[in-house]
Amino acid sequence: MKVLVYGGSASGKSSFAEEKAVSLFESSSSQLKSLVYLATMDRNSGGDSEERIRRHRKMRQGKGFSTVESSVSDCDSLLSDLLEKLSCTAESSVGASVLLEDVGNLVARVVFADFSKVQKHMDDSFFSDKIFSFAEKASSICSDIVFVSNDIFLEKIDLSDIGMLCYFKTLSSINKRLSSISDEVFRVVAGIPIELKKVEN
Repeated sequence: MKVLVYGGSASGKSSFAEEKAVSLFESSSSQLKSLVYLATMDRNSGGDSEERIRRHRKMRQGKGFSTVESSVSDCDSLLSDLLEKLSCTAESSVGASVLLEDVGNLVARVVFADFSKVQKHMDDSFFSDKIFSFAEKASSICSDIVFVSNDIFLEKIDLSDIGMLCYFKTLSSINKRLSSISDEVFRVVAGIPIELKKVEN
């Protein structure tokens, strides 16, 4: 099962996605399945990153999540490191329910890892292909995966900044591509999840 949950800042998307991941985990018949939080935020990115990490840890406390994360900065090495750690975690159990939070942070870490690549690949699918390939590989490792992504498209963004424009384009592309492969898609607005897609088995 693949689920995409997206919404704006403080929309309640994280809480709903967490509930969805826990529900998928608890509905499994296997007692050996693991519940994994695939953390994509760079704790060294500054700003309020540490506070956001603390807040999300508090939300997950006592729910049985194990955390997979990486401090690698090179984009290819980052994606490989996350996949390797996720694979090791999943192999130690019979499958895994994974909460990937969030796609926007992953896009930022990949896009801004090397600005020369931003300039070179502004108008192609270079970054989108890398991240989508990662998402497909992560999905193949897991029994279930819930992708949390960002709806920044109503916000005021300085698109004269080449880096932000590349980020915007890549996130938009990834959201559409994840939606196409997901069994369920939800948009969360003011704490209310709105179902946009459901594939009946």
